[in-house]
Amino acid sequence: MAVPFPKFPDGSPHKKQFECRVRDRDNSTQVKNITVDANSKEDAIAKLQADGYLIVSVEESKASFSYFGFGNRSQVDELEKGDSESNEQSAFGKTKKKKSNFLTPLFYHVSTRDLISFAVQLSALLKAGIPLIRSIEIIQKGSNNLYLKDILKACIKNLSMGLSLSYALSEYPKVFPPIWQNLIEVGEMGGNLPQVLSEIAGYQESAAKLKSRVISAFFYPIVLSVLATAALSFLLLKIVPKFADIFKSQNMVLPPLTQFVVLASEILRKYTVAVALGVASIIASFVMVGKTSKGKFILDLIKLRIPIVGALNLEVAVARFCRGFTTLIRSGVPILQSLTIGGKLVENSVLEALILSAREGVRGGHGLGGQLESKRTFPVFMTQLISIGEEAGEMDRFLEVVAKYYEERVDTLLQRLATAVEPVMLVIMGAIIGVIVVSMFMPILDLSTGGR
Repeated sequence: MAVPFPKFPDGSPHKKQFECRVRDRDNSTQVKNITVDANSKEDAIAKLQADGYLIVSVEESKASFSYFGFGNRSQVDELEKGDSESNEQSAFGKTKKKKSNFLTPLFYHVSTRDLISFAVQLSALLKAGIPLIRSIEIIQKGSNNLYLKDILKACIKNLSMGLSLSYALSEYPKVFPPIWQNLIEVGEMGGNLPQVLSEIAGYQESAAKLKSRVISAFFYPIVLSVLATAALSFLLLKIVPKFADIFKSQNMVLPPLTQFVVLASEILRKYTVAVALGVASIIASFVMVGKTSKGKFILDLIKLRIPIVGALNLEVAVARFCRGFTTLIRSGVPILQSLTIGGKLVENSVLEALILSAREGVRGGHGLGGQLESKRTFPVFMTQLISIGEEAGEMDRFLEVVAKYYEERVDTLLQRLATAVEPVMLVIMGAIIGVIVVSMFMPILDLSTGGR
């Protein structure tokens, strides 16, 4: 049974404070921040709708949690949870969260292709004059992704209650990233949502192509590495022991190279489980370290310092940043907010910290190009063109040039890297296997020539 929320001395329930971002119906481009006292989020929304506001977002104020001495939100949630856990949906139509397990990514996943399709279809329907809710209903019925269908169903319910599309999508941050939420909010305020959705689709398409190129370039070398490891393990675990038994039965004196290979085979056979656990532990350690902020920062720094690969990682990050930043600026998102979102797009905590540092300089009145150049990390071509764009008042156009340049450059570098790595890996793999084979036949050749 649910524990009742604390009440005032007169017996009335304690009202919570909600921080709300709203727009007036007669001036839909201006967002206002107001505070509403209500018993629940639903009551706060009802009050805002009764006052004629268009709702952008509603979040419970932290002040609500400390009134009766509660230190954090989780304590209040424990009091209010109770029987409400049995409900399949919240008041906003958001489906009940499923317990996470190893199958969750398979059944509760929305691919980039699904997101692009959603943006393109919604843009086309809105341009055709179909109302927003009806447009999403059409997309929801035609979607083959069951998880996306559930999300869109919840969004329709939110929109029917008078909430904005940006707020409805913000309920699912793991599906719709911040760039979606901010761009759609700008599109709603400016009345150009179809155009903004087209921009989002274009950005997602470019980002997906870049990611696909990176994966394709490293796919073949990874496959070769796996095959080489499998072949080496097979030789050491199955073939070498048979030769070792023959050598032992003949009391043969083995050359140093053969002794080394036989010893490696014996160690691997005796400690197969230990070796496997050791490798798994090393991989798990890197994964766990990468999940901490300091560990991720160190690993990201190493990624930028690795010869050849580090330069490639930097240019991939620059391409991502410029493409996303271009889309944000062109759609009307304020530059400081665009830099915050753009910092997350690079997927590197070191570069993100540098971009956020440059953001503070821009806040102080300095130019973005000069601020990025002062970090001595970003390419001069990028920083100089951004500076020229700022001077000309056409930063979005120059950012587009930079984005295209680095996307094409990354594509070329990946092709060259793949072309160079493949033969090198084949030679290394052949050399290792060749050494093992030769080491096994050296004693046999000695025996055939009369050597003992």
